[in-house]
Amino acid sequence: MLRALADNTAALRQNVGRFADFPSNTPDALLTGAVQAACGAIEQMRWLLRGDGPAITCYLGGGDAPGIGPHLSHPVELVDNLVLEGVLVLALLQR
Repeated sequence: MLRALADNTAALRQNVGRFADFPSNTPDALLTGAVQAACGAIEQMRWLLRGDGPAITCYLGGGDAPGIGPHLSHPVELVDNLVLEGVLVLALLQR
């Protein structure tokens, strides 16, 4: 998302910003907006999946997981090698 903004906006440098509740500069605003957009999509899907049931645990993996996880409602679990964990489960189910 950040790369698309930087590549398609004239004279916009792609500096790495920091998350801020009320960003006061462009790099912080870009990063904050990207994190909030990702979190909004995740929370929307959790809300749809949950219905009237219990809270849905969100399992996050990948390079941006530590930056996104703290901004989601709980329960959230960061998992290293999440794709490989899934492949293992599938392999065990095929036995």
